[in-house]
Amino acid sequence: MQSASFPEPPVESFMFRSPLAPAFLFGSTSFEEGGKKALVLLPESPLLKDAIPDGQDPLWMTGTVFLPRNDWENVIGYDPGILVGQTQLGKGTVYFMGSELFRLLKMAKEENRLDEVQGWVQILKNLIRQAASTKSPGA
Repeated sequence: MQSASFPEPPVESFMFRSPLAPAFLFGSTSFEEGGKKALVLLPESPLLKDAIPDGQDPLWMTGTVFLPRNDWENVIGYDPGILVGQTQLGKGTVYFMGSELFRLLKMAKEENRLDEVQGWVQILKNLIRQAASTKSPGA
């Protein structure tokens, strides 16, 4: 019995603009080997409320996954890499958070810095509060 062979999907599919630039909705992310130091670029953002205690340099401010866009609000990142950001889409808001919580927890545990992950969790809470307080279309 022969195994079935399937044709390769076209490169110009909905997920990929070219073989070198995978893009799902907002474009590909960039990976920074060993991490890259991010900066708070919009300190007044409601996403950052109670997230970064004064004078603290939390471990999650060194990110590894960034969204290289300059047409978004870059809350935390560098130019043009977004670690935490947002953009308007229709009547709603889309958020990007480059670090994955489970990876942060693993790294923080290895470095005995678990208390520093709380700021990232606070940003997630702020994002959910902000999204929940926005009226949905037709409401």
